[in-house]
This record gives sequence, structure tokens and C-alpha cells, in this order.
Amino acid sequence: MRAQLQNNKTGSMANMSIVSSKTLLIFLFLMCIQASLSLASSANCSTQAAAWSMEGTCGNTTGSSSSGAITDGQGDYSASERCYWRITTAADVEIDFTSFETEELFDKLEVWSCKYWSPEMPCTNCDQVLGSFSGSLGNFSFSAPNSNRTNRCITLAFFTDPMTQLPGFDGRWSLRCPQG
Repeated sequence: MRAQLQNNKTGSMANMSIVSSKTLLIFLFLMCIQASLSLASSANCSTQAAAWSMEGTCGNTTGSSSSGAITDGQGDYSASERCYWRITTAADVEIDFTSFETEELFDKLEVWSCKYWSPEMPCTNCDQVLGSFSGSLGNFSFSAPNSNRTNRCITLAFFTDPMTQLPGFDGRWSLRCPQG
């Protein structure tokens, strides 16, 4: 009886060892697949193009690229501006301003995250303000990361009142590869 009990213990330990080895191999295999997918998405990110548009009093144009300009135009901006830039992408969006000077509190640029439904309705349900900028900010950068990696629309909205007009802003947006 004692020999049989000891044999059962040895058999159980051997079975546990086999199960643990199989589990470890499966885990390592899945980690390799995840790493490969991560590298593939990072490699494709730099060549990914975003659909973009500019609408409103700053002009109307559309395109597809991995970077572009964001500016209110030459000289001081106009009174009662209403300008919108929309960038549709699954990548992170980086915005680098070389200058930024608006009437503090009254003239501002807001950055929104919006749902992407389809090409016919690309930017709806703007439900999250990612940033709001106003005043003399000079040179700065702003990042709009995309944690779920699905298409969404980043909308930049520039609103001014009818009173004071200042130089405004000049900047560039670009797509960034996901980190990690």
C-alpha cells in the first residue's frame, strides 16, 4: 500500500511537470505572436495616412497624408472665426505649435476626440475634450494618444469672439506610432 501511494505521488508530480511544461510553451508561443503583431503595427504606423479636412472661416480643403499644417492663416486672425480641422486615424496624433497667441479666455483652440462611424459620417459624437488652449503659449506640443487603436476622429475647433484679434497660431500635426 505504501509503495502504491508513493507511486501515485510520483506519477502526479510527473503529470504536473508535463502540464506545467505545456502551459509554459503555450504562454511563450502566445507572447511571440503578440510581439510579432506589435512590431508589425509599429512598422506600418509610419507609412499610415490619415484622412483630414479643414472647414469653416479658415478655408475648406481635404486630403490624405501622415502630417499637415494647422494654422489660422497669415497675420492676425479675424473676428468671429469658426475653423475646424478633422483628422481620422487609428494612430496617435502629435501636434507641434511653433507659435500660439490668442486672446486669453475668449479666443481658443479645443481638441476633441470623436467617434468615427463611416466615411459619410466621419466625425460625430465628439464626447471628450482632450485639450483647450488660449492665451500666449508660444512654442509647445500636444499629444492625442489612441489607446484602443480603432479609427477615431481628432477634431480641432478654433473659436474667436468679435473683439480682440491677435497673431493666432501656426503648427503641424503628424501621426505617431503607438508606444509599447
